Amino acid sequence: MKISKLSLFLLFILLLLVSLVIVSQKFQEQENKEGFSNVTLDNISAKSFKSLGNKTPLKGEFTPILTLSAWDFQGFGNKFFAYTNSGLSVYDLETGKIVVSITPVYDYYFSNGYAYIKTDNGSFVLDYKTLRLEEVNLMNGDKYVFRFNKCVIRIREKSSLINGKEFKFSSTPKIAFFNNSFVIFGLVSSVDEKIIFFDKRCNLLKEHVIPYMSDFKVLDDKIFFIDRKLYSKTLPKFPELEGEMIMHEYLKEAEVYLFADNGTLIVNLTLSSAIGFHNNTIYTIYPHGIGKFYLSNKSLEKKVVDYVLYPGWAVVQGVYGDFTKDFMSFVYWGFSGEAGTPFSGICVYPYEKTIKCTPYYSETKRVNPIDEIKAWSKYFAIVPRGTTQVIIYEVR
Repeated sequence: MKISKLSLFLLFILLLLVSLVIVSQKFQEQENKEGFSNVTLDNISAKSFKSLGNKTPLKGEFTPILTLSAWDFQGFGNKFFAYTNSGLSVYDLETGKIVVSITPVYDYYFSNGYAYIKTDNGSFVLDYKTLRLEEVNLMNGDKYVFRFNKCVIRIREKSSLINGKEFKFSSTPKIAFFNNSFVIFGLVSSVDEKIIFFDKRCNLLKEHVIPYMSDFKVLDDKIFFIDRKLYSKTLPKFPELEGEMIMHEYLKEAEVYLFADNGTLIVNLTLSSAIGFHNNTIYTIYPHGIGKFYLSNKSLEKKVVDYVLYPGWAVVQGVYGDFTKDFMSFVYWGFSGEAGTPFSGICVYPYEKTIKCTPYYSETKRVNPIDEIKAWSKYFAIVPRGTTQVIIYEVR
């Protein structure tokens, strides 16, 4: 009788363990469905990351949601446009799936609202919002062609044709679009850049010549031209002492030109290389603080904020980032002044909230750890230095 009861008890325990394993497997399957599925297309591979699930995230919390390889990329809303040697793929960041795949693509140009692509079947403009393709006809000498309302815009090696009228540059011009206007810009000398604004009927609005700016950012009805200056030096590991020589990189303050979509120059400033814009105010992240430039009264306010995730005395050598109308994303790097240990981190700053950072990685070299950062909608993406890998984060 005692043996029988023991057998029944052991059988009960066995059945209970089997049930727990089955429930665990079903839970894991459900969890995987809620995350990003693995996607592979030629040289593009998407990795899966666990989502935050039902956790209530803090304002500004961010998590990686997708990793892939791309030679160039552009974000728009919940879409991600990736170009590789095999072609153009469009990802839906809500599902992690490829919704458009075009191969082969022989040439391309990413603007802020449209992409030009050249394929076996002709040349097309891809609308980021609708994902519709519109065929365009190239003339001799054209590199890219766009249609905007009633305008035909032809970009050539050192000029552009706007409804047949030629505008000359000393480099291949770039183009950006607003709701009711567009802008063409490019070098006109080794140090100067020409910026030409047009309305949607191709009428010239305004023209400016400014010093060459290495970056630009379109935000609603405004465009920022930003010149970031990164310079490197081989210095001792401990700056005040002789010893092992290693590479140091520093990022100087950036010059910023802000224009309205009608070509009016709003302001020209010198700020840090991480800027943002919210509520008619330009934000800037300094190595140890935040600055706010109020367009209403043209005044600059600074306050000290310690966001660097390193205890003790820290030397921040550079801060670099991008922004949307809701948040700034940026990376910083430097070293400890006491031990000389290099550090770097990635941060998100929802305007007027708390800066949230996470350590990125550190090497013996004190250099910028990323090659590129782009922010849009509720996402930002970084390209780790010296790679074609793109890591996409979602800001909660």
